[in-house]
Amino acid sequence: MSNAPIIPIYTTKGDAEAFLQYPYLFNRNGEWIGFVTPQRDVHSVLGEYVGTLTNDPRIVRQRAT
Repeated sequence: MSNAPIIPIYTTKGDAEAFLQYPYLFNRNGEWIGFVTPQRDVHSVLGEYVGTLTNDPRIVRQRAT
């Protein structure tokens, strides 16, 4: 077991929808959904870039224009 704290990740509305136990991200059902790099980049379990972890903590990304 890891001694890393479990940190809730919030939606725009302020609901906790994911949890970070660095470097792993889990959904509310406890399923592994991704990971966070030391640079705070968030990736899916397939390695695809999802966004950046903010200090809030939330996951954000730039929208395509």
